[in-house]
Amino acid sequence: MPVSVAVIKESLPGERRVALDPGVVQKLMAQGGFEFRLQQGAGLTAGFPDSEYESVSVFNDFESTVAGSDIVLMVNPPDPDVAQLLPVGSLLATSLFAHAN
Repeated sequence: MPVSVAVIKESLPGERRVALDPGVVQKLMAQGGFEFRLQQGAGLTAGFPDSEYESVSVFNDFESTVAGSDIVLMVNPPDPDVAQLLPVGSLLATSLFAHAN
């Protein structure tokens, strides 16, 4: 069974980064063992429209994107309310700002 990876759209004002660009997604998919779930518009501010994420499932909102995911990738840590929506047992990979959190 492949590992399900969710790539989330950043919500902080002015944030232009995305956790994975389409090239990295394609390399990981070529290795096998991964499936990707993309929140609609996740890469847009970084210059990557959804159409560049080939063979990836695209979902409209955070909750639908993370549903059933084994790994959730974000650039910035989620707000506590959003963190509660993460699937039980999933791994969250994000930047941590120890001085603020």
